[in-house]
Amino acid sequence: MLKNIFALVFLMLSVSATAQTELSLSTAIEKAIGHNLQIEFQQKQVQLAEQSDNWANAGRTPTIDATIFNQSAINRQVNPANVILPEQLSYTTGLQGSVDMNLVLFNGGRIKLNKDNLSLQTEQARLDMRIAIEDLSEQVMIAYYNILLLEEQLKVLEEVKTLSRDRLDFQELRQSFGSASTFDVLQAKDAYLNDSITCIQLDNQLVGLTNNLKLLMGEAQGAENYSLTNDLEDMMPLISEQELRQRMLNNNSDLANLRLADQLAQNSIALEKTSLKPTIAMSAGFNSNLNSSYLDAENPITMEIIGANTSSGVNPFVGISAIYRIFDGGVRKNRVQNAELRLLSNQDLRKNLEQSLGTQFNNTYLQLEANQQVLLISTDQLDHAAQNLEIAKDRYENGLISSFDYRSIQLGYLNAAQRKLEAHFDVLNAQIALMNITGGLYQLN
Repeated sequence: MLKNIFALVFLMLSVSATAQTELSLSTAIEKAIGHNLQIEFQQKQVQLAEQSDNWANAGRTPTIDATIFNQSAINRQVNPANVILPEQLSYTTGLQGSVDMNLVLFNGGRIKLNKDNLSLQTEQARLDMRIAIEDLSEQVMIAYYNILLLEEQLKVLEEVKTLSRDRLDFQELRQSFGSASTFDVLQAKDAYLNDSITCIQLDNQLVGLTNNLKLLMGEAQGAENYSLTNDLEDMMPLISEQELRQRMLNNNSDLANLRLADQLAQNSIALEKTSLKPTIAMSAGFNSNLNSSYLDAENPITMEIIGANTSSGVNPFVGISAIYRIFDGGVRKNRVQNAELRLLSNQDLRKNLEQSLGTQFNNTYLQLEANQQVLLISTDQLDHAAQNLEIAKDRYENGLISSFDYRSIQLGYLNAAQRKLEAHFDVLNAQIALMNITGGLYQLN
């Protein structure tokens, strides 16, 4: 009874230890985005930009300052020449305060341009986060499909390994009846051992690729095991070439970045031009004071201590100032010219990028079409190789072909399966590249 209990507990532990959690590609990307430190950094940059994007930082709201100042002193004077007060000791204290308000009434539209700049900087922060998400999504997709590719390779190799095991068993059986030599058995065993070694190597590679995916998802290497639910056959839906090209022009992140730089450069030109206009500002407020003094001296007439004396006052004020710089040696005009030159330079960069992206798009799309043709051909090759392997197995068991020919056909089937899997992977890689260049990776999230 006790043995049965131990066996049941061991079975439960074994099942729990090998339990796997299903993981789709979309979930893997979601996990990676949720745990990536670079994405978290970009999110904080967006928050900082959004918090700074207000009219107060642009300079529209007035500034109000309150000031308070206190000064106290003790003064002792001895003057024998002063017949009335030859000696006096005084204590004075004063409290002064003011409230000042300053408001810019006109500065050539600089406040509106400052607000536009803050909004553009917020958009820039969001675009930087989008680029980080796209880069991470591409890495996760490639890592995910690499694992699927290797898993499929393992399945094919395990199938060939099973055939090698059957071939070895068959030769050993023939040897027991004296119809096969030791050389035949050794050849079969060598093929089986080679397949076994390759399986172990692929298993080790699979662990490494899985750890890489977990790293991208921000998980520990020893975290739970995953079973990938997507398939290499899951081709991504693609639209027409013309529509993809238009999406690239509209949604590519690098192009969007340079278009945003164009807007910032245009805004910079307008900001520099505001320095050619006058600045009109209004100031208002009030000053107040409260002074108290104590004179420790006798009044020569009344013979009484003069004592304390207090005074106070409030002075409100309103003022308007206008400032216009008449001459600065051409500094302001030079800044405007430099800003205009930066805009032209950025436009050259954008046009160059559009040309480069156009060439990259053409090459990638042609590569996709070529990969799709290779996939069709490799699929036919695999079908033929599978039929050939099935026929060869029967002919080998009937002694119509040699073990060398049978092994050669096995390797041909293995190579055909490998080529088909690689063709699938190449098609997916080209699709991912097209999605990235057209801004589709960000739309996945």
